[in-house]
Amino acid sequence: RLSELCCFGVSQLLMLGKSMMSSVNKSQDDEIEEDGGDKIEWPNDSISKAKLIRLKAQAITGDVAAVSNSFVT
Repeated sequence: RLSELCCFGVSQLLMLGKSMMSSVNKSQDDEIEEDGGDKIEWPNDSISKAKLIRLKAQAITGDVAAVSNSFVT
């Protein structure tokens, strides 16, 4: 179970980073879809982008907290 949570957290970080980089470089959009990764629809507004990144980071934080708690118990 612990390894699954770690793998999920790392994959979420990679997906978020990959999506952010592809939004800067639009020519990579086709590569991401071929890789089978989930494509994040980035809004044009910077504040909306920040809110989306914050939500993704909070989801990852929840996974990290679960991993941390599994070491305590």
